[in-house]
Amino acid sequence: MYLGVIGIGAAGGNIADEAALRGIPSLAINFSKQDLDSLLHVEDKLHFVGSEGIGKVRDNAIMLMKNNWELAVNFIKTKMSTPSLEIILVCFSTAGGSGGGSSPILLEILQSEFPEKTFVAVPILPANNEAIINQINCLETMNELSTQNISVFPIDNEKVRTIHNQYSKNKLYNYANHEFIEVLAQIITYTNKFSKFGVLDQKDLLQIFLQKGIGIMSRINLSDMPNSKQLNEYIQRSWKKSVFAPIDYKQVIKAGIIFDGTEHLLENINFDELFNVFANGMPIDLFEGTYMESDGTVISILSGLPWINERLAQVEEIINKGKVDLEISNNTFTPKTNYRNLKSTSVQKQNKGGSALDILKKYQR
Repeated sequence: MYLGVIGIGAAGGNIADEAALRGIPSLAINFSKQDLDSLLHVEDKLHFVGSEGIGKVRDNAIMLMKNNWELAVNFIKTKMSTPSLEIILVCFSTAGGSGGGSSPILLEILQSEFPEKTFVAVPILPANNEAIINQINCLETMNELSTQNISVFPIDNEKVRTIHNQYSKNKLYNYANHEFIEVLAQIITYTNKFSKFGVLDQKDLLQIFLQKGIGIMSRINLSDMPNSKQLNEYIQRSWKKSVFAPIDYKQVIKAGIIFDGTEHLLENINFDELFNVFANGMPIDLFEGTYMESDGTVISILSGLPWINERLAQVEEIINKGKVDLEISNNTFTPKTNYRNLKSTSVQKQNKGGSALDILKKYQR
């Protein structure tokens, strides 16, 4: 296997558990032993020292990382150092303390300690009806991630809640986790297949994940499509219905399209038309995999999308409104960076520099 998953905190651990169930190499890391013990399929778990849980206080997690970063690095080195494992997705909630507080630090350290591997951030954004502290943690975490040279695939609980508003809270979270791992597992399966029509292989996927900026993955079942002539529109709709945050259509840098269906359906894909919703049109790099084994599936992987400014502005609006309602508006919340000016740039390699101690100093309060 060339791809692995690390889950940090309770939410990240649940995703890692789902990945382990599908045979994807997975690790779980948490300050809470109780959360780790609840995972049924992940065998390799690391209990951070210093506190039994963080209680959504990011600063505590950040402070405790000085005593845990080496523990984490040695744990990951022991479990995921095999050269064949090239891509590691790090999953965590931005709303809590354990995942949101420790993950940005750990991601920077891991990129420095393991320059031969490609790390991808998979942060989970809170729904709009979650507590104000969850929204504050989210904005702080995403601002820290925005300064890193890394690909970010943000799962959006609010978007999932809007699309599937009939689901209970637990069902929503389980659906998002399952859908993410399901499409990831499908992609892994296809990159290991041969096709005389062209493949999207492991190296192609690596190039997509190397691209700094926002990314999404989506899929459609062509057997559910009433009009095959509108295939491009159905694929575009899949981007909007994915579990990932709404995208900004100013640009797309890299894309992978996996098609599995009949030749007749394949004729309906027009890449110029498919990507005409982006201001820059076609991506700089487009990787195609064409297979003819099933009734019809199309999987999209997009990366190098602009930062999710509108979604974060929504989070900040919730924070500010909540503070007014609670009559504590004098405690003004100010993001660490001006997220409105953040832009994705075409960077081919992740930043591998900086010592762990230098990285830790950046995050000290």
